Amino acid sequence: MVLSKREWLMLYWCEGDKSKRGRSRKVALTSTDPLLLKLFIYSLKQFYEVDPRELKCRLTIWEGVNEDEAIEFWSQELGIPRENFWKSYVRKPSKIRQGKHPLWYVSCNTKLGKST
Repeated sequence: MVLSKREWLMLYWCEGDKSKRGRSRKVALTSTDPLLLKLFIYSLKQFYEVDPRELKCRLTIWEGVNEDEAIEFWSQELGIPRENFWKSYVRKPSKIRQGKHPLWYVSCNTKLGKST
């Protein structure tokens, strides 16, 4: 799927980072959907000539999910080197959400590592 620049901006407006103006100058998107993140990365490459190897990621994983496997999964899915992943944030499951969560259920925060 190819997005126009207008569609990409709408996607980012709806799903992108919501930091307060002036406090942060990052471009970031967090999602559990690999396709959405692939579109985000593809659009950064197409419209802004960002090399995916410049992107950084932080995963939010459920307690009990293997961090190394989750990083490998997202690294392969998104084409971002493993060394570009920061230490994951581990969430404890609530009483309602008990049991194992698959790797794809991990949320991945993808951001441009430098301001451009």
